[in-house]
Amino acid sequence: MKVLIIGYGSIGQKHHKVLKKISSKFIFRICSKLNINSKLKIQLNEKEIESYNPDYIIISSETYLHFQHLKFINKILRNKLILIEKPLFHSKSIGKYLYLRNKVFVAYNLRFDPILIYLKKFFTKDKIKKLLTLTVYCGSYLPNWRKSNNYTESYSADPRRGGGVELDLSHEFDYLNWIFGDFQKIKKVNDKISSLNIKSNDLLIYLAKLSNDKYLNLTLNYFSKIDQRFMIIETNDLSMEVDLVNRYIKYKSINDLKHKIKKFKKIKNISYIKMHQSFTKKNFKNLCSYNQATRILSYL
Repeated sequence: MKVLIIGYGSIGQKHHKVLKKISSKFIFRICSKLNINSKLKIQLNEKEIESYNPDYIIISSETYLHFQHLKFINKILRNKLILIEKPLFHSKSIGKYLYLRNKVFVAYNLRFDPILIYLKKFFTKDKIKKLLTLTVYCGSYLPNWRKSNNYTESYSADPRRGGGVELDLSHEFDYLNWIFGDFQKIKKVNDKISSLNIKSNDLLIYLAKLSNDKYLNLTLNYFSKIDQRFMIIETNDLSMEVDLVNRYIKYKSINDLKHKIKKFKKIKNISYIKMHQSFTKKNFKNLCSYNQATRILSYL
């Protein structure tokens, strides 16, 4: 399988590393402004791309370039597999009238996290009907994201380039929709409140109503010095704490005297590995489709 990676920042390099781990049979070419191995480098023009004729294209460029790069690839190639790094685009107003000639998916890799797969199976339609509240939090410190680069110069710091917690941390919107179904926004606070030297929003507080008319409360930020990613799920039958960083689910039902805990192993890049394995085997069941990704943008 011939792979083309467009954009070779930290996430493009991660995709490359994971695919090499999965199989030694992949052939790679990379479109990047960075100085990389000349044997891997290829120019982003029609002649060179058509000549290489990749089977699998990964668009991992800065968010504001996603639409431009997808449109270019979609114009010159047909019936290829395309994986776009999340979020799909930097704006919900673009891409509506793009006619796709390839199979396009978006890399919401947390759909392949064993904890979230467990929750997806656990919360059947009947259990979702019993939901009362979902409290969801994701906080981390932007300067620690890409330690080899100055965070003030990253695309995350600039809203014109697709920066802001609402886009960078849109995983939460995707997995909540994937597990619990659609929800409707009630109120949103999206602001820059910390001392971080950035122009993009570093805080999102989002209140929504779930499909059963109960409530979702979501908070995202760039300024937490403690990495945290968790859910508190309350239903008529049980209470559940889901910790994606410390890798456990703690729960207690009405009839339990003590809480129970289910632990999950911490395996580096496991969600990326499983996502790429699924994609290359053309098992698209858990992948985020183009249409689903546009729905995620509509929440923002």
